[in-house]
Amino acid sequence: IAPRLADRALGWIAERFLARGELPPAFHPVIDEGHPDWPALRRYHLHGFRNRPHEYHNGGVWPIWLGWLALALARAGRAADLERLRDATYRR
Repeated sequence: IAPRLADRALGWIAERFLARGELPPAFHPVIDEGHPDWPALRRYHLHGFRNRPHEYHNGGVWPIWLGWLALALARAGRAADLERLRDATYRR
């Protein structure tokens, strides 16, 4: 839909996370107790609070998100980044 935007986004993900051997989170930046949005996030839950920093929506790693990312990397011809994603997922 927007190849230039997609290429920039994939490049940022590759540089910020994959090049460091890290998996990209579902949400970034993570909201923690010192963030101004923390009180609102803390109240948002149905069956118990799950949005702790680096978990669930708040920076957690989601297989569905990683699958979409893998598809985007493959379609964009970013084989090296796709391999980094695979390796980081395997190590996790």
